[in-house]
Amino acid sequence: MRFTCDPWHLIAVTAVWMGFIAARRWLSHTDSLPTFYFPFLVEDLPPTFRTRFIWLPRSLYIICLVAFSFAALDPALISKSSVQQADLKQFSTRGTALYLVLDRSGSMSRSVTTWSEAEGSQTLPKIELLKKFTTELILGSDNKTLNGHPDDLIGIVTFARTPALLVPLTPDHTAAVAAIKELQAVQNPDEDGTAIGAALYQTSQLIIASRTPHPEWGDFHIEKSTIILITDGFQGIHPDDTENRMRAMDIQEGAEFARKNGIKVYIVEIEPALRAEAYAPQLRLLQKAAETTGGKLFMTTAVEGLDAVFKQIDALERGELPSTRGTSHIEGRWKLFEGERLLIALLPLFLIIGLLAMLSAFILEQTLFRRDP
Repeated sequence: MRFTCDPWHLIAVTAVWMGFIAARRWLSHTDSLPTFYFPFLVEDLPPTFRTRFIWLPRSLYIICLVAFSFAALDPALISKSSVQQADLKQFSTRGTALYLVLDRSGSMSRSVTTWSEAEGSQTLPKIELLKKFTTELILGSDNKTLNGHPDDLIGIVTFARTPALLVPLTPDHTAAVAAIKELQAVQNPDEDGTAIGAALYQTSQLIIASRTPHPEWGDFHIEKSTIILITDGFQGIHPDDTENRMRAMDIQEGAEFARKNGIKVYIVEIEPALRAEAYAPQLRLLQKAAETTGGKLFMTTAVEGLDAVFKQIDALERGELPSTRGTSHIEGRWKLFEGERLLIALLPLFLIIGLLAMLSAFILEQTLFRRDP
């Protein structure tokens, strides 16, 4: 445990007290009227409560001054956190607002063969592949292929027939990962579809709304806003939604809205079969939408999996935003080092002590120790 205070306040309070003491010493040496003391007049009088405690009001005023002086230092008690060093979260004051927009349409339940640096070739349902590598994108992979996003706010949006907010932007990455683990492809045909345009538009709206500072984020400042949309197909509107402008929104329209609001979009296709020439027109639409925002279209293959794609995206993003992670952070007005937490702010305590002492001294002077003119 340690005591901390504002050093500039300490200097100011010290200067005031030194001035006060110097003034008292100077006044005590100035000439004053002579005083006369006649002990024979009072030596036979019994002591009273008033004579015994005549010093009390002055002492209370001194306590008041001392308490207010300590309050002016803005002090606090800091203690070592009980959290283990490996579990400590390092803090950043700037980073990216990153939304992962994940396709959960019915086709995501089908299996696909892909490759990763850690496990080589593997065949998995696309939804499981998505869950595995988005988790590594957030937290980092064991083989260090992906470093994670510890300094960023992470949000999760899913989409099929319609987009849905799964996890709003949060620094709590464990909540985002827990939500991803529960993700399942839709089974009900009434819920199926691939509303990419609507997903881009509504996620952009969420990012715009999040630009107002949030109490849970502390001093965190959003430097950039990024959407990584992962899908296994192209825009596919549910037949009942063709007349619904929001649900049937064109991909390019959603991308234009993101661009106008400074949001970069990366689109990742995880179906290798879509590299065939027959799908070139649809791929060009996705590529144009991503590049409109300053982003890029990526496609996985049997030899380049999601981890390789995410690694490329990380390289693009981190090349523009230097990391500001450190081993200290600000909590309220105090700088805390790694492994420390704020135990108690002492300013209110000293203010209360000072006010009570001043009030008590004033009451005593007006009652028990009142002096007649």
